[in-house]
Amino acid sequence: MNFKKLLKRLRFNFTTAEYMRVAYLSPRKVVMVTTRLKDKDNVLPIDWHMPVSFEPKLYAVCLERNNHSAKTIRLTGEFVVNFVGAELEDKILLCGRSSGKDIDKFDLSDLGRQAASQVKAAILTEASGYLECKVIEVREWGDHTVFVG
Repeated sequence: MNFKKLLKRLRFNFTTAEYMRVAYLSPRKVVMVTTRLKDKDNVLPIDWHMPVSFEPKLYAVCLERNNHSAKTIRLTGEFVVNFVGAELEDKILLCGRSSGKDIDKFDLSDLGRQAASQVKAAILTEASGYLECKVIEVREWGDHTVFVG
């Protein structure tokens, strides 16, 4: 197959399954996003995130539009991005396989939490660093929502 045909195939003829395989070919850093709705904390591992500006300091996270964490961020306008290491792999996988709507993921995973200073969402005590974010922009594309804080 020549390059032009390959390029055309890559841009336009992907099935959803093929797209997901390509989207996940390169490893990305997983972060744990924490939220709080009323008095209930939640934590969600994601790998679609990035800094978007140094001045002002802005960070973006991308979540499935209708998941519990996305709904919570829409309602509260806040979240925390917690940077964690690979040693938490079992807890990351455990939190990613269940919904905080139905269970307390902190109890389930035995993750530690402490109060943040700028937002109501908790900070993971296991985090090597964290960003307390107040939402300044929300964009929806396809089945995902990008929150910039």
